[in-house]
Amino acid sequence: QKFIKADAVIYQMPAWWMGEPWIVKKYIDEVFGLGAGVLFKNDGRTHENPSKNYGKGGLDHGKKYMFSLTWNAPLEAFN
Repeated sequence: QKFIKADAVIYQMPAWWMGEPWIVKKYIDEVFGLGAGVLFKNDGRTHENPSKNYGKGGLDHGKKYMFSLTWNAPLEAFN
């Protein structure tokens, strides 16, 4: 319900080995797994044209997201 009511969602986390910490992954899996039918109805594809509209089956369009990740790497690593 918090995702549905929120105007924006902010993810603040460290990046570990090019991914999120396990506790963030676990939270996302649990929350979005239980949100089927509320946050999304399907992945957006159809049987007639399975290569189009992938990722557009969400029921919560228009929400703003911000990802803020911290990295333990020198600036040169990102160029």
